[in-house]
Amino acid sequence: MIATLAGGTWTALTAPEAGLDPPPAANPLTLLKGVSCAKPGMCAVVGDYVNTSDREAGLTETLNDGTWTPAAVPGPADGLFSVACPASGSCVAVGDGFFAALSGGSWESGAPPPNPSANPTQPPYAQSINSGGIACPTASSCVAVGYYEDTAGAFHGLIERQETVTTSPTTR
Repeated sequence: MIATLAGGTWTALTAPEAGLDPPPAANPLTLLKGVSCAKPGMCAVVGDYVNTSDREAGLTETLNDGTWTPAAVPGPADGLFSVACPASGSCVAVGDGFFAALSGGSWESGAPPPNPSANPTQPPYAQSINSGGIACPTASSCVAVGYYEDTAGAFHGLIERQETVTTSPTTR
């Protein structure tokens, strides 16, 4: 469900699924987990859905000029958790071991760097990065937080800073 507030009134609607590729399963399971608005009438919602291959896929719902448009975002299971939209038409979302960027009207996904440079003594990730949230004060600067598991099974906090909103993030 997506609920919007306008003129003091809340309006709820079922998240659109028409046009998702691959399409949702016959018995849809869609979970929305994060929302951000660059301005009134321009918002992005992120989450995941189960597709016809019975696999979870990242999901975005983008509001532009009063119309919600769904899009599947390739990436690992569990989809996207959090999104930040610092400017109209520019959003960055984080998920379980990947991120997605909205630019030029389409979403593209990418993988984060293999090692947290904040702690270079840690071995490469044993599993994926699990991102908890993201903030982007401008379209060219974002910070994401989460955690990762090292090869010894220990969990560590992670802070990633992205210098540009592209599908090739830089961690510092």
